[in-house]
Amino acid sequence: MFLLSFLLKQENHVLQCILRWQKRTSVFVEAFVSAVGMGDDINAIIRTCPAPRDGESELACQVNGGILGAWVGNLAAKLALAASNCAVTLNVDAVCSAGVTGLVSAMGEIAAGAALGAASCAPNPPSLTTTKILGEKSQWLF
Repeated sequence: MFLLSFLLKQENHVLQCILRWQKRTSVFVEAFVSAVGMGDDINAIIRTCPAPRDGESELACQVNGGILGAWVGNLAAKLALAASNCAVTLNVDAVCSAGVTGLVSAMGEIAAGAALGAASCAPNPPSLTTTKILGEKSQWLF
């Protein structure tokens, strides 16, 4: 306990940021969730995007590609926010990076939604099952 209080009194701001984890936990947890989601979506892309694809597999591949962009942008935004929160002064580059990568994340979500919206406006809209979105081996996941 003495060492901890000694370190907190020092001018080591990065160490203080790490030790005061309660305020930063949500940013790191959200970054972890984005990394896990990115891995899950890469798995879905591997299962749904190999050629040849029918109409439903093509739609699932487009949606998964858009969501992957959203996960990557979200992860980058959370890490930029973590860098800004741990800085001694305002880190303008980190805040700008968080804003830009947040927009990238939003564009990925819009792309996935646009792919689904365009397919639903077709004369015979496809019905996507979980198997089509996650791939033929999705029963192993459940």
